[in-house]
Amino acid sequence: MYMRRGMYVLNFFHALRYATPLYFHASFLISRGIPEELVGLVYGVGFLASILGLIAAPYLLQTFGNYRTFAWALAVSSIGILSLPFLPYTAFLLGVFVLVIALSGVVLFSMDMFLEGLADNENETGGIRGLFLMFANLGFFAAPLIGGYLAGEENFAHLYAFTALMSVPILLLLPVFLKRFRDPHYKPISAGHILALVRASRDIRGVYYAQFLLQFFYGAMIIFMPIYLHEHLGFTFAETGIMFSLMLLPFVVLPAPLGWLSDTRFGEKEMLVVGLAITALSTAFIPFIPNSVFAAWAGLLIATRVGASIVETMADVYFFKHVDGDDSDIVSAYRIVLPAAHVSAPILGSLFLLFFPIQYIFIPVAILVATGIPVILAVCDTR
Repeated sequence: MYMRRGMYVLNFFHALRYATPLYFHASFLISRGIPEELVGLVYGVGFLASILGLIAAPYLLQTFGNYRTFAWALAVSSIGILSLPFLPYTAFLLGVFVLVIALSGVVLFSMDMFLEGLADNENETGGIRGLFLMFANLGFFAAPLIGGYLAGEENFAHLYAFTALMSVPILLLLPVFLKRFRDPHYKPISAGHILALVRASRDIRGVYYAQFLLQFFYGAMIIFMPIYLHEHLGFTFAETGIMFSLMLLPFVVLPAPLGWLSDTRFGEKEMLVVGLAITALSTAFIPFIPNSVFAAWAGLLIATRVGASIVETMADVYFFKHVDGDDSDIVSAYRIVLPAAHVSAPILGSLFLLFFPIQYIFIPVAILVATGIPVILAVCDTR
């Protein structure tokens, strides 16, 4: 219990560190001379590297242990992000940016394995995962406000310095909470085993697809929404920071009660369908919002995240009710869905922008999210 509570605290600082620059990376790349149409391709390469990192993660954990792998990945990532504003626009800057994205995937996977290694009872998975996400989402809520203030008028050095500084409390608290963590047996990823599992299990296949759709949605929104709001509609970084923080309120409020409801009242299936429907409908309205009406944009973005919060919480709860700490290969494959979707979203988005205005990019995203509804309706509920 003590180590699990420690994980909640660590997850808050990790989320704050990860999310503070998240909605400003694209503007940073544009400020360094990357054309708007190519920003998505840079992200795509970064998430391809993240897939390789996640494939290697079980081997790293098996060799060095989760504790050391997490600490080193976090430290190297922080050094990289601290250096970004001081690098010239060269292949070296892009290489460091790609490395930071790749290591973020390894750190997230490592956090999952810490939490799964501490779980005792699958009947408590909903509550544990709900609280875990709630603490992370507190960090995600505060991050855009801090990021918008620090970035100011493209003052990215302050933004990235704060991001790197957030690694310090994590590294200091790590031995306090998790020094006694005992590694389970980690299974290297077997593509054949994972594909056989996905083919054999409609339930695993369905939750993988729901996770892919969610991450595709995030990938498109994280890259193209800040560009649209800042570069095309003229909102300042401070305004978009406030807007994005309001947008993330559902992630603070909903995960814990949703996790409790999935353990005690409803199955995850119904809530996944509701979350996908809300996300798809609200995203489809984005091109039709009046240009610079702050309240209208904030309200619509909040609606998209109400749906996304439901999908995120229920997908994680459903998945982790079917795995445990020894299933590192299945967990790693589940987390590979994130960079796989984040590769697809920016590359397809960049191709879309060659032919259509940026505001219409959100309509195909909404249609894709809606395709998850019939898939989830076919899975077996846990209640």
